[in-house]
Amino acid sequence: VVLLGLYSDKYPAIGESHGLSVVAGNIRNALPKSQLDMKVLDMVTWGEESCARAVSAIEEIRANILAVGLPYGTFSVLKREYPTLRAAMHGVKPLLIFGGPIATYMSERIITEIDSSAFVIEGEADEAAPQLIEHWLSDKNLPEIPNLCYRCGTTNEIEHTARKLVHLVDPARPYREHIEDIHSAGAQIFAESSRGCSWAACTFCLRGLTDVQGRGHEYRRKPSELVTGDLLDLRARGVLNVTFADEDFL
Repeated sequence: VVLLGLYSDKYPAIGESHGLSVVAGNIRNALPKSQLDMKVLDMVTWGEESCARAVSAIEEIRANILAVGLPYGTFSVLKREYPTLRAAMHGVKPLLIFGGPIATYMSERIITEIDSSAFVIEGEADEAAPQLIEHWLSDKNLPEIPNLCYRCGTTNEIEHTARKLVHLVDPARPYREHIEDIHSAGAQIFAESSRGCSWAACTFCLRGLTDVQGRGHEYRRKPSELVTGDLLDLRARGVLNVTFADEDFL
């Protein structure tokens, strides 16, 4: 599997694509390392829209699963780069997954304009991404997986499964094996202690885009031991300064 976080010159990022690290951590936790050869590429590392590095990684490990994170500004990048990425995939029926804010906001458009065989994750992908991979491996009942948009093979209609927020009590730690170059370049490394916002009343806020309703009751805290575990892992990797990605840190 290759996990790829796209980059946009129109919305240049200032740090690690933290959602990519979080999803990669949950995939690694759900599937045995012996079963899964995983490569994570965050294009923020190089500030590149080109996906040539990802194509090389796909070909090198003969990837048959590709998960692409779409931050703001990357839809045009995806349209330009995806044909080459898709052509590099190994196998007759690879698993293609899209996630992130653009995927959430434009899920049906991605299915119709980019790849009708792909799965789009709307909202949080912590649980949906590893479950999708398990489904692909063992033919799990697809409608039970939350937060999905896909084209049904029997009806040819675009379907949406039920939206669900992640329960933060027992998530995996974020995957950090790819951040050395990001950190060395001086970019910010992120951590999180909560999700959502207890206030949730600002008219300009985008919480409603990736949360289910974007309301205050959806605010969730992580247990302190999970937060400190992540911080200790970062310190062991030489990261002594982090930026908290919380909407409502205080």
